[in-house]
Amino acid sequence: MSYKVILFAALIAFSCSQFLSEETEETSEVLLGASNGAASTIVSCVKSKLGCKYVWGGNGPCAFDCSGLAKFCHAQAGISIERTASAQSQRGKGVTINNLQPGDLVFFNYGSGVAHVGTYIGGGQMIHAANENTGVIQSAVTSGYWRGVFNNARRYW
Repeated sequence: MSYKVILFAALIAFSCSQFLSEETEETSEVLLGASNGAASTIVSCVKSKLGCKYVWGGNGPCAFDCSGLAKFCHAQAGISIERTASAQSQRGKGVTINNLQPGDLVFFNYGSGVAHVGTYIGGGQMIHAANENTGVIQSAVTSGYWRGVFNNARRYW
């Protein structure tokens, strides 16, 4: 990334901060996502896959399992990640659930270990390839069922 792009992003973030007296979690997510092209690409990609079908072992273009969706959308941003949720959960930079940014991967336990992954899109929501009945859907990650089985989050961008 060139210094001009970084300088431009910093200038936009500074300008926006001058107009915001209170910064909410959603505002922070929007500004950070907008200043990071890879994260924005990942989020745009997963949003475009809403409604695609779930296929175990699927990795695109409109048939995915959970880790295949994460791998496919990271590849669209030029980022190579592992193929399985378990392997994906062990790389990248660790992120706490309270510091999630759009584009982060969120991991969940089934049984004895990590077996599911979704992509955080902001506002407490993720997009993931859930199962054969629902396909690729949006779900709340920070409350309800998914909060109860949350394992960790990773950032690859």
